[in-house]
Amino acid sequence: VRKIHNELSIQNPVVTPTKKNDEWITNKLKEAINAESKFIPADYQFVTYDGVVYLLGIVTQNVGHALTEIPRNIIGVKKVVKVFEYLD
Repeated sequence: VRKIHNELSIQNPVVTPTKKNDEWITNKLKEAINAESKFIPADYQFVTYDGVVYLLGIVTQNVGHALTEIPRNIIGVKKVVKVFEYLD
């Protein structure tokens, strides 16, 4: 283990409309990332929960920064959490 990210939050269970919004955000994010030829989808993954997008993977600093900017421009995203391991 190199690092632990504690993004634990105590809240009520997510309700169906919120889940639908999370699915919509995830689909928009997939579309936006797939439209960019500079990204290799196998190098990262993302999860949306209650409007918070978690970005995970092994990327370079430049790719990580570019990936982080994409969900910030999607309506409904409350927060973007980077959980990247950066290549030197």
